Amino acid sequence: MNTNEVTLEDLLAFLSSMNEANKVGGIAKARAKSKTKKTKTIKEWQSELILGKYVVVRAKDAGVHVGNLEARNGRECLLTEARRLWYFECAEHGFTLSGVAEKGLTGDSKISEPVTILLTEICEVIPCSEKAEKNIREYPTHSGEYE
Repeated sequence: MNTNEVTLEDLLAFLSSMNEANKVGGIAKARAKSKTKKTKTIKEWQSELILGKYVVVRAKDAGVHVGNLEARNGRECLLTEARRLWYFECAEHGFTLSGVAEKGLTGDSKISEPVTILLTEICEVIPCSEKAEKNIREYPTHSGEYE
């Protein structure tokens, strides 16, 4: 099965029919049954859920960025109004990027000025809450000087 053609609804239908398929004729029948509906592809779900949203992106070699997700193709994405997180402290005592995406930044966080950037080798994309987006957009740009 080509994973680029698997849809969420196909997967759910397949899994829910497995118990029935085992009783009445096997996996082939379950697969045929799960393909009968017109469903959304993973790319269509992705477009609805995160494209155009303010997100936290972790890239293998480029670090962590936040910005508007304009486009994504596999492990590449284009961010506008993107800010690099050099160092972060999560608001409300969090310590993860998921916490940053949900609650925002605080303390001694160090963040760059906004730019447009094409990131490659991305491994994580997390949509931000409205609260975190407002916090991060308003967070002061780090001067580059250290105390």
